[in-house]
Amino acid sequence: MTPTEPAETTMTTANLDLARSYFRAVRTGDMAALGGLLDEQIVWHQPGVNKNGKITEMWLFSGDQNAEDAFWGR
Repeated sequence: MTPTEPAETTMTTANLDLARSYFRAVRTGDMAALGGLLDEQIVWHQPGVNKNGKITEMWLFSGDQNAEDAFWGR
């Protein structure tokens, strides 16, 4: 940031660079780069039933499981 450059511009550029890094890592399958973009104290919530590294069931974070099932046609 230069003395005449507004702080908002620098933050926006930093956010864009972070987003570009994320999508580049996703596109190329660079899991190490993806891991490096996450905060050390992140708590990851993965909905669904995971078997052998594959998601076999998925649901939303809903307090009404019956309404959710009806939405998905179950």
